[in-house]
Amino acid sequence: MGFFKMVWGKLFGSQQESFSEKTSKVIEKVKVRTRDAKGRFIADDPKTPENEAWTEKEREWPGRE
Repeated sequence: MGFFKMVWGKLFGSQQESFSEKTSKVIEKVKVRTRDAKGRFIADDPKTPENEAWTEKEREWPGRE
Protein backbone atom coordinates (compact mmCIF):
# COMPACT_ATOMS: atom_id res chain seq x y z
CA MET A 1 0.00 0.00 0.00
CA GLY A 2 2.90 2.38 0.70
CA PHE A 3 4.16 2.05 -2.86
CA PHE A 4 0.85 3.17 -4.35
CA LYS A 5 0.63 6.14 -1.96
CA MET A 6 4.13 7.20 -2.95
CA VAL A 7 3.39 6.94 -6.70
CA TRP A 8 0.03 8.68 -6.28
CA GLY A 9 1.67 11.49 -4.30
CA LYS A 10 4.36 11.99 -6.94
CA LEU A 11 1.85 12.03 -9.81
CA PHE A 12 -0.89 14.17 -8.28
CA GLY A 13 0.81 15.87 -5.34
CA SER A 14 0.32 15.13 -1.72
CA GLN A 15 -3.22 15.83 -0.53
CA GLN A 16 -2.34 15.46 3.13
CA GLU A 17 -1.65 18.57 5.17
CA SER A 18 0.60 18.70 8.17
CA PHE A 19 -0.81 19.32 11.64
CA SER A 20 0.61 22.85 11.75
CA GLU A 21 -1.08 23.79 8.46
CA LYS A 22 -4.44 22.53 9.72
CA THR A 23 -3.99 24.34 13.03
CA SER A 24 -3.09 27.61 11.32
CA LYS A 25 -6.35 27.49 9.39
CA VAL A 26 -8.43 26.74 12.47
CA ILE A 27 -7.15 29.52 14.72
CA GLU A 28 -8.27 32.96 13.58
CA LYS A 29 -8.21 36.43 15.07
CA VAL A 30 -11.66 37.86 15.69
CA LYS A 31 -12.81 41.15 17.18
CA VAL A 32 -14.73 40.83 20.43
CA ARG A 33 -16.19 43.33 22.86
CA THR A 34 -13.98 44.04 25.84
CA ARG A 35 -15.42 43.23 29.25
CA ASP A 36 -14.41 44.18 32.78
CA ALA A 37 -13.94 41.80 35.73
CA LYS A 38 -17.70 41.67 36.40
CA GLY A 39 -18.53 40.83 32.78
CA ARG A 40 -19.89 44.23 31.78
CA PHE A 41 -18.96 45.82 28.45
CA ILE A 42 -16.29 48.52 28.50
CA ALA A 43 -17.12 51.70 26.63
CA ASP A 44 -14.73 53.44 24.24
CA ASP A 45 -12.98 56.54 25.54
CA PRO A 46 -13.26 59.18 22.77
CA LYS A 47 -10.21 61.05 24.14
CA THR A 48 -7.83 58.23 23.13
CA PRO A 49 -6.88 57.28 19.55
CA GLU A 50 -7.36 53.52 20.02
CA ASN A 51 -10.70 51.84 20.52
CA GLU A 52 -10.84 50.20 23.95
CA ALA A 53 -14.31 48.75 23.39
CA TRP A 54 -13.07 46.16 20.87
CA THR A 55 -10.08 43.81 21.14
CA GLU A 56 -8.69 41.06 18.91
CA LYS A 57 -8.43 37.56 20.32
CA GLU A 58 -7.46 34.25 18.81
CA ARG A 59 -10.39 31.92 18.54
CA GLU A 60 -10.49 28.27 17.56
CA TRP A 61 -13.17 27.07 15.16
CA PRO A 62 -13.33 23.27 15.62
CA GLY A 63 -15.80 22.61 12.77
CA ARG A 64 -13.65 24.09 10.02
CA GLU A 65 -11.27 22.21 7.78
